[in-house]
Order: sequence, then C-alpha cells, then structure tokens
Amino acid sequence: MIDSSLFVISLSAINFWAGRHTTLPITDLYLSDPNLTYTTAEKIARRWKAQGDTLKLFPACALITKLSGYNVRAGIVGDVYREEVLSITGDNPLGKFVFDRAKKLTKAHRDTLQMIPEYVPRSVNRIVTALLKLYIALDGKVPKRSRAYIWDSLNLKEKRAFERKNLSNLNEEAYAFQVACLLLDSLRSALRREGSKIKSLNVPTPWGYVSFGGPENDSFPDALIVVDAGGDDTYKSVAIGVDNGGNDTYTGSVGFGLFSVAAFVDAGGDDVYEGEGQGAGFSGFGVLLDLSGNDTYRGKVFVQGAGYNGGGLLIDVSGNDTYYAYQKAQGFGWVRGIGILADLSGNDSYSMEDSLILFPSPQDPRHNSSLGQGMGFGERRDFFDGRSLAGGVGLLLDGEGDDRYEAGVFAQGAGYWLGTGVLYDGSGNDAYSGVWYVQGAAAHFAIGALYDRGGDDVYLSTRSTSQGVGHDFSYGLLLDGGGRDTYTCGNLCLGSGNAQGVGVFWDMDGNLKVNLRGKGLGFSNPAVDSLSVRSAFPTRGVVCKGKVCP
Repeated sequence: MIDSSLFVISLSAINFWAGRHTTLPITDLYLSDPNLTYTTAEKIARRWKAQGDTLKLFPACALITKLSGYNVRAGIVGDVYREEVLSITGDNPLGKFVFDRAKKLTKAHRDTLQMIPEYVPRSVNRIVTALLKLYIALDGKVPKRSRAYIWDSLNLKEKRAFERKNLSNLNEEAYAFQVACLLLDSLRSALRREGSKIKSLNVPTPWGYVSFGGPENDSFPDALIVVDAGGDDTYKSVAIGVDNGGNDTYTGSVGFGLFSVAAFVDAGGDDVYEGEGQGAGFSGFGVLLDLSGNDTYRGKVFVQGAGYNGGGLLIDVSGNDTYYAYQKAQGFGWVRGIGILADLSGNDSYSMEDSLILFPSPQDPRHNSSLGQGMGFGERRDFFDGRSLAGGVGLLLDGEGDDRYEAGVFAQGAGYWLGTGVLYDGSGNDAYSGVWYVQGAAAHFAIGALYDRGGDDVYLSTRSTSQGVGHDFSYGLLLDGGGRDTYTCGNLCLGSGNAQGVGVFWDMDGNLKVNLRGKGLGFSNPAVDSLSVRSAFPTRGVVCKGKVCP
C-alpha cells in the first residue's frame, strides 16, 4: 500500500481548518489512514464475490448499520428467529394479526384473510407476519418536503429547518433493519422449500397490501410486502419482500428506506428497475439484492446505493448490467450516510447523465454535478451561515468484468467536505470518462480514491483536477495495479496536490501512456496566505511506479 509517510494531513489540522463537525466514526479512521479505504473496499468486494448467489442479507445489513455509526447487533443475545417467528402460533397468524388490528373490515376483506392458509404455506405465513409486525412498529412517517430536499429544491433556510427537525438518531431503525434482513434470509430458505405451494393472493391490510405470487406472471399493486414464487412479474412500489425468479419489471420504489427500513431480494432473471430507491436509505436503511441476470437499473436522484443519515445498499451478484441515473447515485454517501453499490461480476455499464443538464456544476455549468460512482458529499456552508454538515461514505465496488464508467463532475472515487468516495474495480479492461473532480479526486477535508486492480484501462478527464488530486487538506488517490493503461487529462492531474492537499498517482507496472495538457505528474501548488498559518502545512503531489510507493 501507499507509504504512510505521505499521509501528512493530521486530524487536528482538519478539525482546525474545517471547524466543528460531526463526522462518521469510519470517516475519522479513513482520514487517519487513507490506506483503510482500499482495505475496506477490497475485503467487502472479495468476500461478497466469493459468496456468489449464496450471499446472505443479514451480514451485509449489519455492515451497513455499523459503517453508519450504529453499534447494534441483532442476535448477539438470544435467537432472533425463535423470538420473532417460532413464537408465532396458529394456522393463520397473518390473518389473525390483521383481523385483530383492523378497525373495519368488509366481508370481502374477511374472506380474503380466511383464504390465506389455502394460498400460503404456514412457514411463509409466520415469517411474513413477523415482518409485518416489525415494519408497523416503526413510525415510518415521511416528513413533508423530503423529496424536495433530495432534489435540492429547497433554499438554505428551508434546508436548515428540515435538518433541525429530521436529522435524528436511528438506533431503533438500525436494529429493525438487521432483523428484517435476517427474516428475509429465512424467507428465501422457506421459498426454496415450499415456494411451489404459493398461489397468487393480494391481502389488504390497514398498512398496505401484503401480496403473494405463484409461479405464473403476476402484476402487483403498491405493496408493503411481496412474496413471489416466480414468473415474469410487474411491480409498483414494494418495501419488503422476495421474488424467487423471472424477468421482472419494477416501476415504483424498491428497497427504499425513506424514514423507515426496506429490504428486497430478487433471486434471478433479466430484471428492469425504474423507480425510486433501488437500495437507498434516507433517514433510514434500504437494501436491494439481485442474485443473477442481465439487469437494467434506471433512476433519477438518490438511487442505486445511496445513503443520507442512514444507509443504502445495492448488490448485484452476476450478469452484464446497466446502471443509469441523474445525480446522487451509484455509491453515494451524503450527510451521516453510507451508500454502497456492489456489482460482483459481469461486463457492466455505469452512466450518470451529462447531456441533459439538470444540476449544472459550479466548476463548469455545461456539465452536471454527478455526485456518484463512489462519492462522499457534505453540505458546505462556511460562506453562508457557517453550519456545515460533514459528508458520508460512498463506495462503488465492481468485482470483475470489462466495465464502462461515465459521469460529469465529482464522480468515480471523489470526496467533498469531509466525505469519502471510493471506486474499486477488481479486474477487466475498463474505461473511465468524466469531466472535473473525477477518478480519485477530493476537495475540502475529504478523500477520493479510485483503485483498479488490473487490465488495459483508459482514463479520461476532459477538464481539470482529476486522477489522483487532493485540494484543500484532502487526499486524492489513483492506483492502477497493472495493464497497458492510457491517461488523458487537462490541468492539475495525475498525482497533484493543491492548497495543502495531497495527490497520489500510482501505476504499479509503469506500462502507461499519458496525455497531459496542463500541470500534473507530481505538481504541488500550496496556498499562500500571509494572514494565517496555512503555509506551515505541506502540499504534496506524488507519482509512483513499481511495487512500492513512494
């Protein structure tokens, strides 16, 4: 790894220059030793890739809550499955639970509740009842203007009011999220044993539909919980559930923990996801696990592994997949948030819209502020009211394959305002294309890192401050493990430090071609301010070749 002598930005210096902030504990660890960003990314990607389609949700969900700063762990004391499921008695626990709590039921509703044992095996019935109990125990109320906040449609005063009211502790949600993931692992096992016995049935409840699908093609309404045995199905929104296979289409939100928890597993098929979430948590936790198939993920904002005051996780185990979004996506960690997109194998395409300009970048308004593909982003307000908010951690982990990454500004392993963004690619001949602050770049007390383990890769940044550049007490790291690589960039690139930042560019085998139109390749540009002590802190641009850096 990179020699620790290069990590010259101390936490005390960051705290002095950035002012008072509440950072995630993992952020403090990363700032103390940026090599840990590589260790985290590689270990997670390799572990999940090795597990393949046997990967379980519970350990992954427990990891997300831990990285989010919540020290809760379901199952350390006691048997969660025994407590939540085996304690449920009766031949029709779901029907009884709904009947006992519904204030008013029509005859048709009562008839549907009585039909459940004929349509749903008791093992599935009990687990779904436990999931329903868990979900409705949470408050789950979505504050007004939540989506306006996500889309940056609020002014500063409105954003501050929203944050004061809604940036709350999520210990209860973190624990419930872990339990939900554990129960879904059990539900997957039950479906493998008895899924063929399920017949299609939509059960209305006071909290939303609980829907069951047989092996035929089903069309589900907006539902709280869905359990499907197979078939080519069409979904609207769903919070919790398992689909056991088929070429499915999801038109509404899936795996979106919006002031709540959400978890969904699709066991296989060539699926299309077009709604909100897709593994996102906004003041909550959300996960989407897709085990196989050539899948298409299309979203707009805050999707595909995004977290704000909580965590969001999207795992796709295998297949040649396509990802598309506007902004805040594909491994995006916002304030107090963890966002992870992990695609473990296949030739994949990751794209963030940069032709239709909806979020013009301050650096170049002809391009969008993408904020994705491994991006940690904080709310900088030192030039407004001074009440800034530290960023979170965003990880994009790609296990293997020949992949394509396209974005505008701030993407592909980028960090901003105490945020940490990492893009890790395990192998393959890959192509990276972006504009500004991409491919291992960071600004303002942040970390941005791109780690490509090997392959013949092409890196393109059309403008500036990219490919291993740290600006203003930040670390920017670009490490390529081998292959015949080509790097093209404008100015301030390829291992450059600016304004007391540290930039490292390391091509391990040195088999490379460089097209540099401005300054870079070890360039250092310290900020000079005679009225402060800033000049006492180092600025470093570092270029390494071979197996040791420096």
